[in-house]
Amino acid sequence: MLDVRWKDLVGLDYDHLLSKGAMAEQFIAQHLYLGAGKNTRNRVHYWLREKSADNAEVDFVRNDHNKILPIEVKAGKSGRIKSLIKFMEEKKSHVTEAVRFDLAYRDHLCEVVSYEFPEGARPDKLSFTLHNLPLFWIESLESGFLEVLDLNTWD
Repeated sequence: MLDVRWKDLVGLDYDHLLSKGAMAEQFIAQHLYLGAGKNTRNRVHYWLREKSADNAEVDFVRNDHNKILPIEVKAGKSGRIKSLIKFMEEKKSHVTEAVRFDLAYRDHLCEVVSYEFPEGARPDKLSFTLHNLPLFWIESLESGFLEVLDLNTWD
């Protein structure tokens, strides 16, 4: 999908492949496109906000059981979700959940993210459910597993 040839990938070092995020995003994109092995091909969408001083991009946006579900992909064990927060702010009347795929081990699969905007910038707070999942759980997204997740722990 990135139109990269194998011989170009072989020469890259580990840090370049994974820390830049391209391979993690590619991995998630392929699974979203293939629909966890079904015979259909899904369209893969993203969100881009182009305002001169306030650009933002969410890696993937999909329709999950008639709900808009933004998906952020991080190659490492941490990463900021600034663009996701902008998306959630803009779509807050329609979107209440989001997913972050990364390599982090967390005690909780879900958390409630509360974000207070700087004084005077906006009159309210933003709150949404963020599902923190390891990259390899992407295939489970097709089975509707978000409906059964709550603030559960790994054990």
